[in-house]
Amino acid sequence: MTHDSRRVEPGDLFAAVEGFELDGHDFVEAAVENGARAVMVSRIARGAVPARWPVPALVVESVRAAMGPAAHAIYADPSREMTVVGITGTNGKTTTAFLTAAALETRWETATLGTLGVRRGERATETAFTTPEAPDLARLLRELADDGVEAISMEVSSHAIALGRAAGIAFDAGVFTNLSPEHLDFHGSLEAYGETKLELFRRLRQLDALGVVNADDPWGERFVEEGPERLWRFSLEDPSAEVFAERLELERDETRLTMRTPSGRIESRLALPGRFNAANALAAAAVGVGLGADPGEVGDSLGSVERVPGRFEVRRGNGVTVVVDYAHTPVAFERILRTVREVGPRRLFCVFGCGGERDRRNRPEMGRIAGELAEVVFLTTDNPRREPLEEIMADVREGLEGTSARWERIDDRRTAIRRAIQEEAEPGDVVCLLGKGDESYQWIGEEKLPWSDLEEAEKALASRGRAA
Repeated sequence: MTHDSRRVEPGDLFAAVEGFELDGHDFVEAAVENGARAVMVSRIARGAVPARWPVPALVVESVRAAMGPAAHAIYADPSREMTVVGITGTNGKTTTAFLTAAALETRWETATLGTLGVRRGERATETAFTTPEAPDLARLLRELADDGVEAISMEVSSHAIALGRAAGIAFDAGVFTNLSPEHLDFHGSLEAYGETKLELFRRLRQLDALGVVNADDPWGERFVEEGPERLWRFSLEDPSAEVFAERLELERDETRLTMRTPSGRIESRLALPGRFNAANALAAAAVGVGLGADPGEVGDSLGSVERVPGRFEVRRGNGVTVVVDYAHTPVAFERILRTVREVGPRRLFCVFGCGGERDRRNRPEMGRIAGELAEVVFLTTDNPRREPLEEIMADVREGLEGTSARWERIDDRRTAIRRAIQEEAEPGDVVCLLGKGDESYQWIGEEKLPWSDLEEAEKALASRGRAA
């Protein structure tokens, strides 16, 4: 099954999805020419199926709603052959997915799926979306199951829930990390955004799965109320939570954590710093022991995760520290910058931009946070796409103006990074490169250009060494 007429092979079912820019119904004839044996169409979009289509047509109210269950049926319901954990929330999904995979690995052969693609051990494959479209996801799960994967820890984005990409998956557990404004250009309001996330937990209730909820988040109680009967809360602050951090020691490069769970205490020494990573570890531990893993083995497994690509990645050279992180929302910005401030840097630099064709309401707030928490801010590009750069910069500048930081606009991201690391930073300073994380590209206009913040940071640090 496929929703892309260009990928149709003889014998396939083609799903004519109504997209945001293109309508799959306009490509039915092309799909048939490429060998589609049948098509799935919507009476809402076309009313009646033209007689000239010489294949059977499945006429449904919504192709998006029907596509997921149909795709999983076609591929013989692979999710029912694996232990599947879905992780949703605004921030922390990727790190929680990695930590959860480590916990699951103590019992099962495990893969991760999300923003960083599909990962199994040292093998990694990129995917187009955090959560792929339903036919692609069903096919991928089938391939993984046939290849011996017994469990999968996957990110479930709000877009995936709203657009039916995760429909048809038999989840064994689900995690809610937190909720703050993001994608409001798509959802319309924070309430609608939260309601979309809640749909995953309503699905968990139907499946009689395990729910794991962040009790420290204001939305946590809503997820508890609407989630499955078997539900564990995790918390850094509330001792009544089923999974609670009894001891938390935050160091510059690691986190020491003692967790109390219904299955016993877990001691772990995380290679990931920061309170937010401690919360992510609590969630992962809850999933692991909640699904039957040994508490001691879970604690050791969490400590084995040495890095999550593009998430609080640290590089050092000649006294200067660089932190690269994917943070691209106000809450994530504040968490990263406050975590760095707690280490006590001589000065804190922040190099960031805001994505084009995305919710403009976050931009002034991100500017304000950067300007209040950093001494020096370089405002630059971050996937401007087709939106005029002047509009993006004006929105961010609105929040930067009036803050205590010295700030400057530098349109070229490479120049901004080198200016911060090579030319201005001194021993004891920390430079945060925020927004892109492990992304390997920059969208500028219609072009997807090769890019890596990590590579640029390493080059700049090396140049400091040569200059010294």
